[in-house]
Amino acid sequence: MFNRKVRMATVAGQFYEKNPARLKKDLKEYLQNISETDFLPKESHIQAIIVPHAGFPYSGMTAGKTFHLAGKHKYKRIVLIAPSHYVGFTGLALPSYDVCSTPIGDICVDQKSIAKLKGRNFVKNDDAHIHEHSLEVELPFIQTLFPGIPIMPFVCGQINVQIAQQMVETLLPFWNDETLWVISSDFTHYGRQFGYLPFKENIQENLKELDLGAVNKILDFDLEGFDEYLNKTGATICGRNPIMLMLAVSLLAKNNTDIESKAKLVEYTTSGEITGDYNHTVSYAGIVVYTDNSHKEVGKMNAHESNENYTEKQKQEILSLVRNTIRNKFEKSRNITVSATSDYLAEERSCFVTLHTKGGALRGCIGHIMAFEPLYDNLKRNAVNAAFQDPRFTPLKSVEELETLKIEVSVLTPAKKIPSYNDIILGKHGIILKNSSRNAVFLPQVAPEQGWDLPTTLSHLSMKAGLSANAWELPETQFEVFEAIVFGE
Repeated sequence: MFNRKVRMATVAGQFYEKNPARLKKDLKEYLQNISETDFLPKESHIQAIIVPHAGFPYSGMTAGKTFHLAGKHKYKRIVLIAPSHYVGFTGLALPSYDVCSTPIGDICVDQKSIAKLKGRNFVKNDDAHIHEHSLEVELPFIQTLFPGIPIMPFVCGQINVQIAQQMVETLLPFWNDETLWVISSDFTHYGRQFGYLPFKENIQENLKELDLGAVNKILDFDLEGFDEYLNKTGATICGRNPIMLMLAVSLLAKNNTDIESKAKLVEYTTSGEITGDYNHTVSYAGIVVYTDNSHKEVGKMNAHESNENYTEKQKQEILSLVRNTIRNKFEKSRNITVSATSDYLAEERSCFVTLHTKGGALRGCIGHIMAFEPLYDNLKRNAVNAAFQDPRFTPLKSVEELETLKIEVSVLTPAKKIPSYNDIILGKHGIILKNSSRNAVFLPQVAPEQGWDLPTTLSHLSMKAGLSANAWELPETQFEVFEAIVFGE
Protein backbone atom coordinates (compact mmCIF):
# COMPACT_ATOMS: atom_id res chain seq x y z
CA MET A 1 0.00 0.00 0.00
CA PHE A 2 2.76 2.47 0.88
CA ASN A 3 5.39 1.27 -1.59
CA ARG A 4 7.35 4.37 -2.67
CA LYS A 5 5.36 6.32 -0.09
CA VAL A 6 2.22 6.52 -2.20
CA ARG A 7 -1.31 6.20 -0.85
CA MET A 8 -3.16 4.29 -3.54
CA ALA A 9 -6.86 4.79 -4.19
CA THR A 10 -8.88 2.12 -2.36
CA VAL A 11 -12.51 3.17 -2.88
CA ALA A 12 -12.43 4.12 -6.58
CA GLY A 13 -15.13 2.08 -8.25
CA GLN A 14 -17.18 2.09 -5.04
CA PHE A 15 -17.69 5.69 -3.91
CA TYR A 16 -16.75 7.28 -7.24
CA GLU A 17 -15.89 6.26 -10.79
CA LYS A 18 -12.71 4.31 -11.35
CA ASN A 19 -12.57 5.12 -15.05
CA PRO A 20 -10.68 8.44 -15.44
CA ALA A 21 -12.81 9.74 -18.32
CA ARG A 22 -16.10 9.01 -16.56
CA LEU A 23 -14.76 10.45 -13.28
CA LYS A 24 -13.79 13.70 -15.00
CA LYS A 25 -17.24 13.87 -16.60
CA ASP A 26 -18.90 13.43 -13.19
CA LEU A 27 -16.72 16.09 -11.62
CA LYS A 28 -17.57 18.55 -14.39
CA GLU A 29 -21.25 17.98 -13.66
CA TYR A 30 -20.86 18.36 -9.89
CA LEU A 31 -18.62 21.44 -10.00
CA GLN A 32 -21.43 23.70 -11.13
CA ASN A 33 -20.66 27.30 -11.94
CA ILE A 34 -22.82 28.85 -9.24
CA SER A 35 -22.46 32.55 -8.55
CA GLU A 36 -20.39 33.34 -5.47
CA THR A 37 -22.26 36.62 -5.04
CA ASP A 38 -25.38 34.60 -4.36
CA PHE A 39 -23.73 33.33 -1.20
CA LEU A 40 -20.93 35.63 -0.05
CA PRO A 41 -19.98 39.32 0.15
CA LYS A 42 -17.97 40.58 -2.82
CA GLU A 43 -14.63 40.93 -1.00
CA SER A 44 -14.83 37.69 0.99
CA HIS A 45 -12.12 35.04 1.20
CA ILE A 46 -12.99 31.41 1.91
CA GLN A 47 -10.94 29.87 4.73
CA ALA A 48 -12.65 26.50 5.09
CA ILE A 49 -15.39 24.33 3.70
CA ILE A 50 -17.40 21.48 5.17
CA VAL A 51 -18.27 18.94 2.49
CA PRO A 52 -19.87 15.45 2.50
CA HIS A 53 -18.01 12.25 1.63
CA ALA A 54 -20.70 9.77 0.59
CA GLY A 55 -20.82 8.12 -2.81
CA PHE A 56 -20.77 10.71 -5.58
CA PRO A 57 -24.30 9.86 -6.84
CA TYR A 58 -25.66 10.84 -3.43
CA SER A 59 -23.52 13.73 -2.18
CA GLY A 60 -21.43 14.75 -5.19
CA MET A 61 -23.64 17.65 -6.16
CA THR A 62 -23.61 19.22 -2.68
CA ALA A 63 -19.85 18.72 -2.37
CA GLY A 64 -19.28 20.09 -5.86
CA LYS A 65 -21.23 23.31 -5.29
CA THR A 66 -19.31 23.97 -2.08
CA PHE A 67 -15.92 23.12 -3.56
CA HIS A 68 -16.70 25.33 -6.55
CA LEU A 69 -17.01 28.42 -4.36
CA ALA A 70 -13.57 27.77 -2.85
CA GLY A 71 -12.15 27.11 -6.31
CA LYS A 72 -12.46 30.81 -7.12
CA HIS A 73 -9.69 31.57 -4.62
CA LYS A 74 -5.93 30.92 -4.63
CA TYR A 75 -4.15 28.87 -1.98
CA LYS A 76 -0.66 27.50 -1.37
CA ARG A 77 -1.75 24.43 0.56
CA ILE A 78 -4.86 22.54 1.59
CA VAL A 79 -5.52 21.04 5.02
CA LEU A 80 -7.85 18.05 4.68
CA ILE A 81 -9.31 16.60 7.89
CA ALA A 82 -11.46 13.49 7.66
CA PRO A 83 -13.08 11.42 10.42
CA SER A 84 -11.90 7.90 11.17
CA HIS A 85 -14.47 5.22 10.35
CA TYR A 86 -12.30 2.12 10.81
CA VAL A 87 -9.51 2.71 13.35
CA GLY A 88 -9.93 3.89 16.93
CA PHE A 89 -7.45 6.40 18.37
CA THR A 90 -7.23 9.87 19.91
CA GLY A 91 -6.05 13.01 18.11
CA LEU A 92 -4.89 13.42 14.51
CA ALA A 93 -3.32 10.62 12.49
CA LEU A 94 -0.51 12.08 10.37
CA PRO A 95 0.46 10.45 7.06
CA SER A 96 3.85 8.97 6.26
CA TYR A 97 3.20 8.90 2.50
CA ASP A 98 4.35 11.62 0.12
CA VAL A 99 1.73 11.24 -2.59
CA CYS A 100 -2.00 10.49 -2.84
CA SER A 101 -3.04 8.70 -6.03
CA THR A 102 -6.49 8.72 -7.67
CA PRO A 103 -7.62 7.57 -11.12
CA ILE A 104 -7.01 11.06 -12.52
CA GLY A 105 -3.53 11.63 -11.11
CA ASP A 106 -1.42 12.26 -8.03
CA ILE A 107 -1.41 14.91 -5.32
CA CYS A 108 1.74 15.82 -3.40
CA VAL A 109 1.65 15.78 0.39
CA ASP A 110 3.21 18.73 2.23
CA GLN A 111 5.39 16.65 4.53
CA LYS A 112 7.60 19.62 5.38
CA SER A 113 4.66 21.43 7.01
CA ILE A 114 3.34 18.25 8.60
CA ALA A 115 6.72 17.71 10.25
CA LYS A 116 6.16 20.89 12.27
CA LEU A 117 3.19 19.34 14.09
CA LYS A 118 4.43 18.00 17.41
CA GLY A 119 2.62 16.73 20.48
CA ARG A 120 0.96 13.66 21.91
CA ASN A 121 -2.20 14.25 19.88
CA PHE A 122 -0.30 14.28 16.57
CA VAL A 123 0.90 10.77 15.68
CA LYS A 124 1.92 8.89 12.53
CA ASN A 125 -0.75 6.25 11.94
CA ASP A 126 -0.90 4.81 8.44
CA ASP A 127 -3.53 2.26 9.43
CA ALA A 128 -6.05 5.08 9.86
CA HIS A 129 -5.32 6.36 6.34
CA ILE A 130 -5.22 3.20 4.21
CA HIS A 131 -8.94 2.54 3.67
CA GLU A 132 -10.45 5.83 4.88
CA HIS A 133 -13.07 6.75 2.28
CA SER A 134 -13.92 10.07 3.97
CA LEU A 135 -10.39 11.22 3.09
CA GLU A 136 -10.17 9.78 -0.39
CA VAL A 137 -13.54 10.95 -1.69
CA GLU A 138 -12.44 14.60 -1.40
CA LEU A 139 -9.23 14.11 -3.41
CA PRO A 140 -10.69 14.19 -6.96
CA PHE A 141 -12.39 17.52 -6.22
CA ILE A 142 -9.16 18.95 -4.79
CA GLN A 143 -6.91 17.91 -7.65
CA THR A 144 -9.43 19.16 -10.24
CA LEU A 145 -9.83 22.64 -8.71
CA PHE A 146 -6.34 23.07 -7.27
CA PRO A 147 -3.88 21.30 -9.57
CA GLY A 148 -0.35 21.25 -8.22
CA ILE A 149 -1.35 22.48 -4.75
CA PRO A 150 0.04 20.22 -1.97
CA ILE A 151 -2.21 18.87 0.76
CA MET A 152 -1.86 18.10 4.45
CA PRO A 153 -4.16 15.05 4.86
CA PHE A 154 -5.22 14.07 8.38
CA VAL A 155 -7.57 11.47 9.80
CA CYS A 156 -9.21 12.58 13.03
CA GLY A 157 -9.85 10.18 15.88
CA GLN A 158 -11.71 10.76 19.11
CA ILE A 159 -11.40 14.20 20.72
CA ASN A 160 -13.41 16.39 23.06
CA VAL A 161 -13.68 20.16 23.37
CA GLN A 162 -10.64 20.40 25.65
CA ILE A 163 -8.43 18.29 23.36
CA ALA A 164 -9.58 20.29 20.34
CA GLN A 165 -8.63 23.55 22.07
CA GLN A 166 -5.19 22.16 22.90
CA MET A 167 -4.55 20.83 19.40
CA VAL A 168 -5.43 24.01 17.54
CA GLU A 169 -2.66 25.94 19.25
CA THR A 170 -0.35 23.84 17.07
CA LEU A 171 -2.57 24.10 13.99
CA LEU A 172 -3.16 27.87 14.23
CA PRO A 173 -0.24 28.85 11.91
CA PHE A 174 -2.08 27.11 9.09
CA TRP A 175 -5.32 29.09 9.58
CA ASN A 176 -4.54 31.85 7.08
CA ASP A 177 -5.41 33.15 3.63
CA GLU A 178 -2.84 30.85 2.00
CA THR A 179 -4.49 27.67 3.30
CA LEU A 180 -7.88 26.15 2.57
CA TRP A 181 -9.27 23.81 5.22
CA VAL A 182 -11.45 21.01 3.85
CA ILE A 183 -13.52 19.36 6.58
CA SER A 184 -15.01 16.04 5.49
CA SER A 185 -18.32 15.17 7.12
CA ASP A 186 -21.69 13.69 6.39
CA PHE A 187 -24.52 14.72 8.69
CA THR A 188 -27.17 12.60 10.38
CA HIS A 189 -27.29 8.88 9.54
CA TYR A 190 -30.92 7.88 10.14
CA GLY A 191 -32.34 4.35 10.18
CA ARG A 192 -32.29 0.97 11.85
CA GLN A 193 -29.03 0.02 10.14
CA PHE A 194 -27.36 3.03 11.76
CA GLY A 195 -28.96 2.33 15.12
CA TYR A 196 -30.50 5.79 15.19
CA LEU A 197 -34.29 6.20 15.22
CA PRO A 198 -35.07 9.32 17.30
CA PHE A 199 -38.45 9.67 15.54
CA LYS A 200 -40.57 7.50 13.25
CA GLU A 201 -43.06 10.02 11.87
CA ASN A 202 -42.59 13.06 9.66
CA ILE A 203 -39.06 11.80 9.14
CA GLN A 204 -38.09 14.25 6.39
CA GLU A 205 -39.23 17.33 8.35
CA ASN A 206 -37.87 16.14 11.69
CA LEU A 207 -34.56 15.16 10.15
CA LYS A 208 -34.10 18.56 8.55
CA GLU A 209 -34.90 20.29 11.84
CA LEU A 210 -32.39 18.05 13.63
CA ASP A 211 -29.61 18.68 11.10
CA LEU A 212 -30.18 22.42 10.83
CA GLY A 213 -29.97 22.64 14.62
CA ALA A 214 -26.38 21.38 14.31
CA VAL A 215 -25.72 23.56 11.27
CA ASN A 216 -26.80 26.66 13.20
CA LYS A 217 -24.30 25.86 15.98
CA ILE A 218 -21.58 25.72 13.33
CA LEU A 219 -22.71 28.98 11.71
CA ASP A 220 -22.56 30.61 15.16
CA PHE A 221 -19.06 29.16 15.80
CA ASP A 222 -20.46 27.72 19.02
CA LEU A 223 -17.91 24.99 19.74
CA GLU A 224 -19.27 23.94 23.12
CA GLY A 225 -22.86 24.35 21.95
CA PHE A 226 -22.21 22.09 18.96
CA ASP A 227 -20.70 19.42 21.20
CA GLU A 228 -23.57 19.68 23.68
CA TYR A 229 -26.18 19.55 20.91
CA LEU A 230 -24.76 16.32 19.51
CA ASN A 231 -24.48 14.80 22.97
CA LYS A 232 -28.08 15.76 23.74
CA THR A 233 -29.66 14.65 20.46
CA GLY A 234 -27.30 11.80 19.63
CA ALA A 235 -27.19 13.14 16.06
CA THR A 236 -24.92 10.81 14.12
CA ILE A 237 -22.70 13.39 12.42
CA CYS A 238 -19.61 11.35 11.57
CA GLY A 239 -17.35 14.39 11.09
CA ARG A 240 -18.15 15.98 14.44
CA ASN A 241 -14.49 15.83 15.55
CA PRO A 242 -13.01 17.49 12.42
CA ILE A 243 -15.76 20.11 12.66
CA MET A 244 -14.86 20.74 16.31
CA LEU A 245 -11.21 21.29 15.32
CA MET A 246 -12.25 23.80 12.68
CA LEU A 247 -14.48 25.68 15.12
CA ALA A 248 -11.75 25.69 17.77
CA VAL A 249 -9.06 27.07 15.45
CA SER A 250 -11.36 29.80 14.13
CA LEU A 251 -12.16 30.89 17.68
CA LEU A 252 -8.48 30.87 18.66
CA ALA A 253 -7.64 32.94 15.58
CA LYS A 254 -10.30 35.47 16.55
CA ASN A 255 -8.90 35.75 20.09
CA ASN A 256 -5.23 35.93 19.06
CA THR A 257 -5.31 37.86 15.80
CA ASP A 258 -8.78 39.42 15.59
CA ILE A 259 -9.41 37.41 12.39
CA GLU A 260 -13.16 36.98 12.64
CA SER A 261 -14.73 34.29 10.49
CA LYS A 262 -18.27 33.98 9.25
CA ALA A 263 -20.06 30.93 7.86
CA LYS A 264 -22.92 30.18 5.52
CA LEU A 265 -24.85 27.09 4.46
CA VAL A 266 -24.51 26.45 0.73
CA GLU A 267 -26.80 23.43 0.41
CA TYR A 268 -28.56 20.82 2.52
CA THR A 269 -29.72 17.53 1.00
CA THR A 270 -30.35 13.90 1.95
CA SER A 271 -29.95 10.58 0.22
CA GLY A 272 -33.68 10.10 0.90
CA GLU A 273 -34.42 12.79 -1.67
CA ILE A 274 -32.69 10.63 -4.29
CA THR A 275 -33.84 7.15 -3.26
CA GLY A 276 -37.25 8.11 -1.88
CA ASP A 277 -36.47 5.97 1.17
CA TYR A 278 -36.49 8.05 4.36
CA ASN A 279 -36.37 4.97 6.55
CA HIS A 280 -32.69 4.72 5.66
CA THR A 281 -31.14 8.07 4.81
CA VAL A 282 -27.99 10.13 5.27
CA SER A 283 -27.90 13.94 5.33
CA TYR A 284 -25.35 16.16 3.60
CA ALA A 285 -24.50 19.81 4.24
CA GLY A 286 -22.14 22.06 2.33
CA ILE A 287 -20.86 25.00 4.43
CA VAL A 288 -18.34 27.76 3.66
CA VAL A 289 -16.31 29.59 6.31
CA TYR A 290 -15.00 32.95 5.18
CA THR A 291 -13.73 36.38 6.14
CA ASP A 292 -15.56 39.47 4.93
CA ASN A 293 -12.93 41.92 3.66
CA SER A 294 -15.43 44.55 2.56
CA HIS A 295 -14.01 46.82 5.28
CA LYS A 296 -10.45 45.56 4.97
CA GLU A 297 -8.73 48.84 5.80
CA VAL A 298 -10.69 49.25 9.03
CA GLY A 299 -10.18 45.62 9.97
CA LYS A 300 -6.51 45.83 9.21
CA MET A 301 -6.06 48.76 11.55
CA ASN A 302 -7.90 47.06 14.39
CA ALA A 303 -5.92 43.85 13.94
CA HIS A 304 -2.55 45.36 14.81
CA GLU A 305 -3.44 48.46 16.78
CA SER A 306 -1.78 48.88 20.14
CA ASN A 307 -3.78 49.26 23.32
CA GLU A 308 -2.48 52.85 23.23
CA ASN A 309 -4.22 55.16 20.81
CA TYR A 310 -4.63 58.71 19.65
CA THR A 311 -7.82 60.68 19.19
CA GLU A 312 -9.11 61.23 15.66
CA LYS A 313 -8.05 64.86 15.90
CA GLN A 314 -4.50 63.85 16.88
CA LYS A 315 -4.32 61.31 14.04
CA GLN A 316 -5.37 63.95 11.53
CA GLU A 317 -2.80 66.34 12.99
CA ILE A 318 -0.05 63.72 12.52
CA LEU A 319 -1.11 62.90 8.96
CA SER A 320 -1.20 66.61 8.10
CA LEU A 321 2.27 67.06 9.57
CA VAL A 322 3.65 64.25 7.39
CA ARG A 323 1.95 65.44 4.19
CA ASN A 324 2.90 69.09 4.75
CA THR A 325 6.51 68.16 5.55
CA ILE A 326 6.81 66.44 2.17
CA ARG A 327 4.90 69.24 0.40
CA ASN A 328 7.29 71.81 1.87
CA LYS A 329 10.12 70.17 -0.09
CA PHE A 330 8.33 71.23 -3.26
CA GLU A 331 6.78 74.48 -1.98
CA LYS A 332 9.36 75.86 0.40
CA SER A 333 7.89 79.35 0.27
CA ARG A 334 4.68 78.13 1.93
CA ASN A 335 6.49 76.51 4.88
CA ILE A 336 3.29 74.78 6.07
CA THR A 337 3.78 73.28 9.51
CA VAL A 338 2.02 71.89 12.55
CA SER A 339 2.54 73.05 16.09
CA ALA A 340 4.91 70.92 18.17
CA THR A 341 3.53 72.17 21.45
CA SER A 342 1.10 69.24 21.92
CA ASP A 343 2.33 66.95 24.68
CA TYR A 344 1.90 63.77 22.66
CA LEU A 345 4.12 65.17 19.87
CA ALA A 346 6.80 66.07 22.40
CA GLU A 347 7.04 62.50 23.73
CA GLU A 348 10.15 60.57 22.74
CA ARG A 349 8.66 58.01 20.30
CA SER A 350 9.67 56.26 17.11
CA CYS A 351 7.56 55.82 14.00
CA PHE A 352 7.36 54.57 10.43
CA VAL A 353 5.92 56.58 7.55
CA THR A 354 4.50 54.57 4.64
CA LEU A 355 3.39 55.87 1.25
CA HIS A 356 0.93 53.90 -0.89
CA THR A 357 -0.47 54.54 -4.32
CA LYS A 358 -4.24 54.83 -4.46
CA GLY A 359 -4.22 51.32 -5.92
CA GLY A 360 -2.55 50.06 -2.73
CA ALA A 361 1.00 49.53 -4.04
CA LEU A 362 3.91 50.46 -1.79
CA ARG A 363 5.67 53.69 -2.83
CA GLY A 364 7.98 54.22 0.13
CA CYS A 365 8.43 53.19 3.76
CA ILE A 366 11.10 54.39 6.20
CA GLY A 367 11.17 54.47 9.98
CA HIS A 368 12.99 53.85 13.23
CA ILE A 369 12.51 51.14 15.82
CA MET A 370 14.32 52.80 18.71
CA ALA A 371 13.07 56.14 20.03
CA PHE A 372 15.77 58.80 20.17
CA GLU A 373 13.91 62.09 19.59
CA PRO A 374 10.46 63.67 20.04
CA LEU A 375 7.73 62.14 17.91
CA TYR A 376 7.32 65.48 16.12
CA ASP A 377 10.90 65.34 14.83
CA ASN A 378 10.78 61.62 14.04
CA LEU A 379 7.64 62.08 11.97
CA LYS A 380 9.22 64.87 9.92
CA ARG A 381 12.48 62.93 9.48
CA ASN A 382 10.73 59.76 8.25
CA ALA A 383 8.28 61.71 6.07
CA VAL A 384 11.21 63.07 4.08
CA ASN A 385 13.05 59.74 4.05
CA ALA A 386 10.00 57.77 2.86
CA ALA A 387 9.38 60.27 0.05
CA PHE A 388 12.96 60.78 -1.14
CA GLN A 389 15.38 58.28 0.46
CA ASP A 390 13.82 54.81 0.19
CA PRO A 391 16.41 52.98 -2.00
CA ARG A 392 13.70 50.73 -3.46
CA PHE A 393 11.94 53.62 -5.19
CA THR A 394 12.76 56.73 -7.17
CA PRO A 395 12.27 59.96 -5.19
CA LEU A 396 8.96 61.79 -5.54
CA LYS A 397 9.19 64.26 -8.39
CA SER A 398 6.39 66.75 -7.76
CA VAL A 399 3.65 67.87 -5.43
CA GLU A 400 1.21 66.54 -8.04
CA GLU A 401 2.62 63.04 -7.55
CA LEU A 402 2.34 63.47 -3.78
CA GLU A 403 -1.36 64.23 -4.17
CA THR A 404 -1.87 60.80 -5.78
CA LEU A 405 -0.49 58.99 -2.71
CA LYS A 406 -2.01 57.88 0.57
CA ILE A 407 -0.08 58.26 3.82
CA GLU A 408 0.02 55.73 6.64
CA VAL A 409 1.76 56.24 9.98
CA SER A 410 2.82 53.62 12.53
CA VAL A 411 3.78 54.99 15.95
CA LEU A 412 5.65 52.29 17.84
CA THR A 413 5.76 51.11 21.42
CA PRO A 414 9.19 50.26 22.91
CA ALA A 415 10.56 46.92 21.70
CA LYS A 416 10.91 44.09 24.21
CA LYS A 417 12.77 40.80 24.00
CA ILE A 418 10.74 37.56 23.96
CA PRO A 419 11.89 34.04 24.92
CA SER A 420 10.72 32.36 21.71
CA TYR A 421 9.23 33.10 18.31
CA ASN A 422 6.22 31.12 19.52
CA ASP A 423 5.32 34.18 21.61
CA ILE A 424 4.79 36.27 18.47
CA ILE A 425 1.16 37.17 17.70
CA LEU A 426 0.80 37.93 14.01
CA GLY A 427 -1.13 41.10 13.30
CA LYS A 428 -0.45 42.44 16.78
CA HIS A 429 3.35 42.35 17.05
CA GLY A 430 5.98 44.02 14.95
CA ILE A 431 8.96 41.66 14.80
CA ILE A 432 12.69 42.32 15.10
CA LEU A 433 14.96 39.40 14.16
CA LYS A 434 18.58 39.45 15.31
CA ASN A 435 21.35 36.99 14.45
CA SER A 436 24.94 38.05 15.12
CA SER A 437 25.40 41.31 13.20
CA ARG A 438 22.35 40.71 11.03
CA ASN A 439 18.89 42.04 11.81
CA ALA A 440 15.62 42.90 10.10
CA VAL A 441 12.20 44.18 11.06
CA PHE A 442 8.59 43.78 9.94
CA LEU A 443 5.79 46.09 11.05
CA PRO A 444 2.70 44.42 12.57
CA GLN A 445 0.66 44.91 9.40
CA VAL A 446 3.07 43.09 7.06
CA ALA A 447 2.00 39.49 7.76
CA PRO A 448 -1.78 40.16 7.57
CA GLU A 449 -1.36 42.20 4.38
CA GLN A 450 0.60 39.37 2.73
CA GLY A 451 -1.58 36.59 4.14
CA TRP A 452 1.47 34.88 5.68
CA ASP A 453 1.45 32.41 8.55
CA LEU A 454 4.17 32.61 11.21
CA PRO A 455 6.76 30.28 9.55
CA THR A 456 6.36 32.08 6.22
CA THR A 457 6.66 35.48 7.91
CA LEU A 458 9.84 34.50 9.75
CA SER A 459 11.34 32.95 6.61
CA HIS A 460 10.86 36.22 4.73
CA LEU A 461 12.21 38.18 7.68
CA SER A 462 15.31 35.94 7.78
CA MET A 463 15.95 36.54 4.09
CA LYS A 464 15.41 40.29 4.56
CA ALA A 465 18.24 40.16 7.10
CA GLY A 466 20.48 38.48 4.51
CA LEU A 467 20.24 35.08 6.17
CA SER A 468 18.99 31.70 4.99
CA ALA A 469 15.22 31.17 4.95
CA ASN A 470 15.37 28.85 7.97
CA ALA A 471 17.65 31.06 10.09
CA TRP A 472 14.70 31.95 12.31
CA GLU A 473 14.77 28.38 13.67
CA LEU A 474 18.42 28.57 14.77
CA PRO A 475 19.01 28.73 18.55
CA GLU A 476 21.23 31.81 18.23
CA THR A 477 18.50 33.85 16.51
CA GLN A 478 16.73 36.21 18.90
CA PHE A 479 13.49 38.14 18.64
CA GLU A 480 12.04 41.36 19.95
CA VAL A 481 8.48 42.54 19.46
CA PHE A 482 6.70 45.86 19.56
CA GLU A 483 3.21 47.12 18.91
CA ALA A 484 1.99 49.99 16.79
CA ILE A 485 -0.73 52.57 16.57
CA VAL A 486 -1.44 52.41 12.83
CA PHE A 487 -3.67 54.80 10.93
CA GLY A 488 -3.81 56.37 7.52
CA GLU A 489 -5.65 58.52 5.09
